[in-house]
Amino acid sequence: MKELVSSVSTKLASTKLGNSLGVPNLVRSWRSQPIETTQLIYLVGLKRSGLHALSFWLLGHGDRNLLVNNSPVKRPGSSSPMSRTVRTSPLPVSVRQGDEVAVCQSGQEILAPAPAAVDLSVVLFQSQSLPYLARQSLTATGLTEGIHAQTAQPVLTLRDPFNWAASYMKKSQSADDYRVWPTLWKEYANEFVGKTQYFPGAVRVNYNRWFCDCSYRRHISTQLNLDFTDKTLEVVTAHAGGSSFDRTQFDANAQQMAVTERWRRFEHKPQYIEAFRSHPDIVELALSIFDLPPDLAAFARSCYASV
Repeated sequence: MKELVSSVSTKLASTKLGNSLGVPNLVRSWRSQPIETTQLIYLVGLKRSGLHALSFWLLGHGDRNLLVNNSPVKRPGSSSPMSRTVRTSPLPVSVRQGDEVAVCQSGQEILAPAPAAVDLSVVLFQSQSLPYLARQSLTATGLTEGIHAQTAQPVLTLRDPFNWAASYMKKSQSADDYRVWPTLWKEYANEFVGKTQYFPGAVRVNYNRWFCDCSYRRHISTQLNLDFTDKTLEVVTAHAGGSSFDRTQFDANAQQMAVTERWRRFEHKPQYIEAFRSHPDIVELALSIFDLPPDLAAFARSCYASV
């Protein structure tokens, strides 16, 4: 009903009659109202680490839902898209009733005006500085503005560095990426294993395991006090072009994507190998966090052994 009122009011506001009745003020008044949500999830992770797949899976847990994507601000003048990302994008994320947001309806992603109330809201933070997010979360405004939540829960997700770096390098096509991504991944990995404590109460999601293991996904749902469902697991959203390798061709069949085999496309590229050889701590972290397939584990150890 609110969507219908918004559509009619917006059209009426452009007419002389609408102006005489003060309809523009009515529209602005409605659109300035906050959104009530039962549960708010702050999903934090690196770009190209399965964030959109995970966020859409989460949305499937609520019949009334919305997704707000805090896309990082870009700065010009760098040869690498990674280093062009401003890791302190303006906060808080502001959203109000009537603002365009992504929602999951009947297993599909659509853009629609934000309603007055939802069951589940997911706010996505991509490649942001974890110290910056943690500091902002302690301020009076917090990380979001305009979403009134009964409960709020941070979720930190991490993908193994070998497949993550391959996906990012495939997407960016920049020769300088190998100079940038190791520091990014280590910041998130150190938080994931507890070496840093920026978000001590965060639910931690191992993306590799989440993709492959239904029992693990069920466990994540339980941790978030959600009724488990996989009904949106197979969706590949069109955000940022979809998969770095497959785009959206596996939409409705996402589990067929070879997300743990991306590294094979880069295993013989000197810059890719050099990044791991120059950062043996990345290999150590990866072997301690992820149950890597035998071939990938052997590749990881070969990088570590060559140091």
